[in-house]
Amino acid sequence: MSSIKIRNFYIRDIKNKVGASPIWPISANYSLGDYGYYIKRTGRFHVRGNIFDDLAVPRDGVVVPAPIKPVRLYKVFNSSNAVKNEFSLNGEGAAAKGSLSLVFEGNKSYFFQLFRAEVTHLKLNEEVRQRLIQARREGRWHHRYRIIEQLYTCPDVRFQFSISKNAQIELSGNVEKGEIVRKAAVNYGLKSSSNMDGSFWIENAAATPFVGLASFKRRELRFYDEKFLLSEAWELAFDNTSSFDADVEEFLLESDAQLPA
Repeated sequence: MSSIKIRNFYIRDIKNKVGASPIWPISANYSLGDYGYYIKRTGRFHVRGNIFDDLAVPRDGVVVPAPIKPVRLYKVFNSSNAVKNEFSLNGEGAAAKGSLSLVFEGNKSYFFQLFRAEVTHLKLNEEVRQRLIQARREGRWHHRYRIIEQLYTCPDVRFQFSISKNAQIELSGNVEKGEIVRKAAVNYGLKSSSNMDGSFWIENAAATPFVGLASFKRRELRFYDEKFLLSEAWELAFDNTSSFDADVEEFLLESDAQLPA
């Protein structure tokens, strides 16, 4: 199964399961405040810059401080319930061992685990809005840009996929000491497989599998069937849509001048 087919299937399937925009490849890494073009069809975010570095937005009062004891998420995603999984645990405490058996019942299936994921976000306040207004006046801001205002960062992820119906895989490993026992709280190692098409594991990195996006647009006023755009009434709003309504050849994103208005 080619990487493009895997990507297309994954993006189509998972976008309705999370309240954020899926990123491909899953191993990509982004930062809060990055801005650029998001292409929903491919899951690619083409970075043009960062509001803190390029627009001199102060971090104080914009980046929401992390809690003293951050919440770390363990998430498991199956492809449209097409993966049957059974989890078993043996032993207790640091000596506990877990095993996970997966059966990929569909012709196209994936099993995606996030380990120790953290979510951070921006506070899109008046300071940010004024800096963006200035950048727009100076011709440094494209109306199709999206800003990463919410960031899902995960040091460890596992992704298995198969196009073979009834492919199977068994994983086993030690349960992390002090963690609540969940499927995703186990450092698994491959024990056996049958007809599997692929699996990859990212460890000790800073993968960004999902992002929350915002756009900067002129506020609309509507009177019956008439629509008016207020020239200076620009506002920041959450916006996980694609930067473009139609498919755009991504090579055009190398230069803003080539893009449609």
